[in-house]
Order: sequence, then structure tokens, then C-alpha cells
Amino acid sequence: MSQPAIRNSSTWVRIRRNDVRVLAGEIVIEASKQEARWPDREEVVSLRNEAAHVGQMMDGAFASSPLAKAFAELQIAASALERLSSHPFFNVRLAKATPRAGQLNLSTLAELVSDLTTGIRRDIATFESRPAYPRPTSKELLSLLPAQQLGPVEFVVAGTILKINHRAAIAGDLDSANADRAREELIIRAVKLKEELEGSNFDKRLIELVADINERLKSRADIIALGIQSMTLQVYVNANSEELPGIVSAYLQAFSVTVAMYVAQFPEWNRYNENAAMAEYTTEDLKAVYQAGTKLVADLVAAKDAVDPEVPRTIRWMLEAMRERRSASKRAVFGALRTIENLVNVVFTTFGGWLGAADEGVKKGIKTGIATTVAVTVVMAAVDVASSISPSAARVTQASWLSIAVKMVTKALEEVSKE
Repeated sequence: MSQPAIRNSSTWVRIRRNDVRVLAGEIVIEASKQEARWPDREEVVSLRNEAAHVGQMMDGAFASSPLAKAFAELQIAASALERLSSHPFFNVRLAKATPRAGQLNLSTLAELVSDLTTGIRRDIATFESRPAYPRPTSKELLSLLPAQQLGPVEFVVAGTILKINHRAAIAGDLDSANADRAREELIIRAVKLKEELEGSNFDKRLIELVADINERLKSRADIIALGIQSMTLQVYVNANSEELPGIVSAYLQAFSVTVAMYVAQFPEWNRYNENAAMAEYTTEDLKAVYQAGTKLVADLVAAKDAVDPEVPRTIRWMLEAMRERRSASKRAVFGALRTIENLVNVVFTTFGGWLGAADEGVKKGIKTGIATTVAVTVVMAAVDVASSISPSAARVTQASWLSIAVKMVTKALEEVSKE
């Protein structure tokens, strides 16, 4: 394998980050020039925004540690540039353009993308083939992980069990009394609806969903999850309209709409909607998240001794809201991704605690912790789902930490298994 022209990895990263930033900027400029010559303006705007996002990823000072994070970010940027170069607009209108910025010489944009992405992957492979880095420390892993982000639910490891960390729902000052009245009315309607469904031969999943909505209403918690569940209910009714009696379908739809009106009185739900509205995703992102999330649910159900049943059930509702891919809303896709990210975060944070024991030389303690705190199957499930969704998460929710954390946790697990 050929050696990078620049042998110092930190210097190489700084230069490559600048190369990516400059090239992304040139794509934005050329796309703006050619916009009027393409029939679908939204396609051009989408490509231009993604190119701008790639450039923004490379903005700011580079911290040399952890180097794995810098490599992962460059890999994500390279994949994004390749995705842009495969777009029909790029191929027809931009590929042969010859920007004149700085170090770009007079190569075409297509050549520049190919050369840069190939070079990034080749050089990273060379750097990583050098003598192995030591196992990541607890401090390195925990410093990488952000706090759990605003989403449908957050998680916690309570004792030995992975659970949902329920958050109180607080309405705006002017809407508090109205929200309380609406909640009481919804609880009455949910109870009646559940009894009606149980008295007939309806799908158990529908009955479970209505029961879950009722429990969230009674607990005054997890307002974003409640909003997503109202969307899930609507998706279910639409998908089963031919099988449901007309009066039941109408009652379910009215109940779903009323729940949606209730959650709209909460600032947390409105902040979430604002965040979700800025998300951009592809059909491939949607497919990847749905498939990875479905496998995660199965893995969590299998690890029943270490996972509260509410966890996989709630994630399943999040995924159901985006099951109809052609009509899946940004709120549903963003919510499923953010829910999975928060789960991975708390599992990896707990794992970081085990590493802390090992860092202090308590090697027996880390093995006991893996056996009793959160089952190894849960850690591996988190690694698996994080690996699958990390490219989508980097684009949709800007969670670039996922791919880096996966590498660190995988490396740590490999090293611990040898001890």
C-alpha cells in the first residue's frame, strides 16, 4: 500500500478537511450557475444544500484527538461527495465544469471528486494499517458522546435494566388549563375506544397502541412520543381502512386528530417539529432506518432479561409511523432516528463506565459489569444498529459521533475479550 504524501496524520487531516471544504464550495457555486438550465429546481436546491452541509462539516478548528473521529468525518464527507457526483444534475451540468479555486488546478469537478474521495479512503486505510492504537479509554469514549437529544423518548439504565426515562410534559403557560381539560377528555375517550376494540376481533397491535396512548396521557409524560403515536394511529387506520368498519375508522381518525391538537399546545413538541422540518433524507435513508430499527426491536425483545418491554414496544411504534414510505413525514423519520440514537447513547455511556473500571485496573470488575449491568447482547445490538444507521444519522440528524463511537466500542470489546 502506498504511503500518503504527508506522513503526519494530523497535518494530513487538516489539509484534507480544507480540500473537502473548498471542493464542496465549488459545487455550490457551479450548481447556482446552472440552476436555470435544469427543469426541477428542487433537485438543484437539494444538491446545493447537501454540498453546503458537507462544507460546513469541515469548518472550524480540528482537534487532533481522537484521530478516529477525524477519519470518520472525512469518510462521511467522501461518501456525501460521491453521492452528489452520482446525481443526474451533477452528471449533466456540473461534471465537466473546471473551477479555478486555489489548489483545485483545472481538473473537472467529476475528476476532483473522484481523486479526492479515492485519496481520502486510500490514505486513511494506510494510517489505520500502522501499529494498532491502544484500547480507547473511558474518558475518550465519554467525551465523544453528547447528551441525549430532544426526541420522542430518552433512556436510562436503572440497576440492570434498560428503560425509558419518562419526561414530564409541560404545556405553555397560557395553554395549561386547556391542556388539562383536553387530556382528561382524551383519557375518557381512550378508555371507551379500548373497550370497544377489545370487545371485537381487532388487531391486538391496534389495541396496544390505543392503550399506550392512554398511559402516556395519564402519566403526563413524553409529549413527543405521544405526538408520534398519534401519527402511527393514523398510518394504521389508513393502511387498514378496508378492514375496519366505517364508524370505527372514523372514531379512530377523530381520536388521532384530537391527540395531535392536544400535543400542539406543548412547546417541546413545537421545538421538535422545527428541528424535524430542517431534516433532509432520501428513500435509502428511510429504508435503512426502518430495516435497522426493525432488527433492533427483535434484538431487544430477545434480551428480555436486560430490557424493559416498553422499550422495544415504543421503538416499534416509532417505526410504524414511517412504514408507508411514500408518505412518511419528516417528523416520523426524524423521530425514529433520534430515538435510536438516544438508545445507543445511553448503552454506550454505560459501557464507558465499564471501561472506567478497566482503566483503573479492575479487570475482573469490567467482566462482571458486562454480565450484570446491561447484557452483552444489548451492547452488540446497539453496535449493530449504530453501524447500520450512522450514514443516515450523519445526514438527517447530524449525529456524526455514531460511526466513531461504534469503532471505539468495537475495539474495546475486542480488547476486553482477550483479557
